[in-house]
Amino acid sequence: MAAGFAGTVALTLSQRLEMRLTGRPPSDLPAQVAEGVLGISPRGRARERAAFAAHWLNNSSSGLGRAALAGIGLRGAPAAGATFALYFAGMTLLFRRLDLAPPRAIDLAHASVWAIATSAAYDLLSRSSREIEG
Repeated sequence: MAAGFAGTVALTLSQRLEMRLTGRPPSDLPAQVAEGVLGISPRGRARERAAFAAHWLNNSSSGLGRAALAGIGLRGAPAAGATFALYFAGMTLLFRRLDLAPPRAIDLAHASVWAIATSAAYDLLSRSSREIEG
């Protein structure tokens, strides 16, 4: 989860930079995901809080996929690629299941940022953990 959190920090920064450059307003998608998954209909400030929580919890917990990949022996660039594939496939399936718009081209770039940061953080945390144990 810590690696997924690091990836979510990178993802959030990537999204903020892209929004600043393109003038795109913040997406309502995280709130729509919270509505679909939790069966809630928050409004106003509660909707903003639900979107914030959905963004951070969903993306951070997606980092568990990276740990599963390590369990089958993937490391480095192959692990980052597989992390991207798991993350993007999961996002696409979730959007389809909730009848939301499919991911856009820019989402590929943001998913790449998330996957690279998550995988790098996982590798760094694993290496640090092994050094402490050994």
